[in-house]
Amino acid sequence: MCRTRFKKIAATFVAVMHVLFSVLLVVPGYANAQAVDVEPPTIEHESVDQGVRGETQVFSATVADNNAISSMTLHYRFGSTTGYITVPMSPISGTSIYTASVDTANASSDLIQYYMEARDTGGNRTVQGFAFDPFERVLVDDDAAIVTDTTSANPTVVAAAPRERMSTQRKIIYGLLGVLVVGGLAAASSSGGSSGGSSEEQVDLTIFVPQFQ
Repeated sequence: MCRTRFKKIAATFVAVMHVLFSVLLVVPGYANAQAVDVEPPTIEHESVDQGVRGETQVFSATVADNNAISSMTLHYRFGSTTGYITVPMSPISGTSIYTASVDTANASSDLIQYYMEARDTGGNRTVQGFAFDPFERVLVDDDAAIVTDTTSANPTVVAAAPRERMSTQRKIIYGLLGVLVVGGLAAASSSGGSSGGSSEEQVDLTIFVPQFQ
């Protein structure tokens, strides 16, 4: 009878230990499943519509994630028919801003199309813009206007010189000159009217303007 009771206790103990080990094996897996990162990164990007032709174009975006960013990439191309070129975007130290530079000195088109892609350490991916619907930046000349030189046998396109703005000093001087001219004409008119004659009298008015730049 004692042996039968011992066997029952031993069987119960083995069953309890089996259940305990099963629970210990399942709990870590459940905990790991709960810790899986399913939240993708976020990308904040403000597109720039124009850039100066021949200058290095900078593309930037603010990237954030609940864990950590593993990579940030810029995909760009000149024009709309060629394949995209992929370059990594680097974070600015101490910030969540990522940047990449594109040289346009030998650009084959006046148009840059691009989109951005971020990945986190959990393998989640976020895209800002798409390959089939990219952002666009137009490359323009740095000059204010372009004119054509037609004085030579071979017309060439040259940059127009920027128009000089009138300085405040010049505006003041022109204003004073206008007052003097109006005053002189008014004085001459009143003088001619007081003489009582009907003949017109020519009045010479000389104004000296100081030289200025």
